[in-house]
This record gives sequence, C-alpha cells and structure tokens, in this order.
Amino acid sequence: MSDFDLNLKTILHNYCLEITQEKIDRIDTLLKSNQNALDTATKSSAGDKHETARAMIHLDQENNSMQMLEAQKTHRILSQITVEKHACVKMGSLVKTDKALFYISVGLGKQKMNDTDFFAISPVSPLAQKLMGLTENSTLDFNDVIYTILRIV
Repeated sequence: MSDFDLNLKTILHNYCLEITQEKIDRIDTLLKSNQNALDTATKSSAGDKHETARAMIHLDQENNSMQMLEAQKTHRILSQITVEKHACVKMGSLVKTDKALFYISVGLGKQKMNDTDFFAISPVSPLAQKLMGLTENSTLDFNDVIYTILRIV
C-alpha cells in the first residue's frame, strides 16, 4: 500500500470523483440514446406493439433520470469534501484499520486504485456510524469483528 498520508487521501478522493463523473457520463449517453430512439420512432401499423416499445423507452428514460439525479448528488457531495488532515473520524476521513482502508465520503463500496484496495462508505452507513468520533489506536466491534484504527488522515 502507498504511504498513508494526505497525498494518498487526495489521490483516492480524486479517484472517487472520476468514478462518479464516469457514471454521470454513461447515464447521460443512455438518456441521449433513449431520447433519440423516441424522437426517431414513428407510428407504424403495428399499433399496440409500437406503443409498448415507446412505453418501455419511457420507463427506461425515467429509470435513467433517477440514476442520474443520484449520481449527480453523489458527485456533488464528493466535490464538497475538503481534503485535509483529521484528528478523529468524520466526514471526509481516510481511516486505516488493521482490517481495511475506509474513506468516509459516499457509498461506492469496495474500490481498487493501483495497488490500493479501499472502501468508500457513506457517513450514515452502520460501520461509519461506529467509526465516527474515534481517534487513532481506538478499537471498535462491528458485526463480531474487532477493528483497530491505525491512522486517520
């Protein structure tokens, strides 16, 4: 694992921003594709079949729109995090435990960047709630697993 410092935190933070931006871009492509399909669809003699296809495209469009709102919200939350050193665990902390590396930011799950595995977890997740306010050398029990906090950035 890379040196555990503010530089690593900055790199992981930027990586999470890239992930969320890529998701926004993918959804945007889907939205444009669906809109194009709706715009080019013309009435056909198929009648019900044609209307069913249009309805499916509309459902897809609604689903993609909801995903877009969520991805934009996630990206906005990440963008508002100031990358700085923390003395205790709080929003924006990078926490190294004896079991794993956690970035308290948004719920992106397990990520791998170069040779570093880490978990981007929401501050409202059960594990993050247990970590909040703890300092280096603290221990916590979560789901019958004991974690020791080695470093906080």
